[in-house]
Amino acid sequence: MPRRRVVIGGRELTLDARPDRLDFRDLPYRPPARALPPRHPSDVAFADHVRDYAAANLVRDQGEEGACTGFGLAAVVQYLFWERGQLSAGTLLSARMLYHLARFYDEWPGEKYDGSSCRGALKGWHKHGVCTETLWPYDPERFVPPSPAGTPTR
Repeated sequence: MPRRRVVIGGRELTLDARPDRLDFRDLPYRPPARALPPRHPSDVAFADHVRDYAAANLVRDQGEEGACTGFGLAAVVQYLFWERGQLSAGTLLSARMLYHLARFYDEWPGEKYDGSSCRGALKGWHKHGVCTETLWPYDPERFVPPSPAGTPTR
């Protein structure tokens, strides 16, 4: 890179800083411009898809607990794996793990509140992935709430 010299305030300075290399991760996402179908999927395709998904025993129920971030993300990830043929029928992903990680990574301090954020759930999934329901089962009766501040734990 050629060096450029400039005089500022009676001092000669060399301008030799190189520009950063182009990194596409620094650019905001710009979706391609293309025409979308008026409706996707069709009612028939949707009905068939839902029937097959339900037949694979992949529909979830979070019950009364406010763990929607864990259940919502588990449903999305499960669906993506199922659609690609990478998830066998009846194999559930751990909504409990995703909910626990969402509470750990969300933007609110502490854990003395109900629920969590989608951002926290996605951050936890990005950093740790997700295991199956058999490894980290969802059981609202066995959920161990966080200890009060200052309580020693092991």
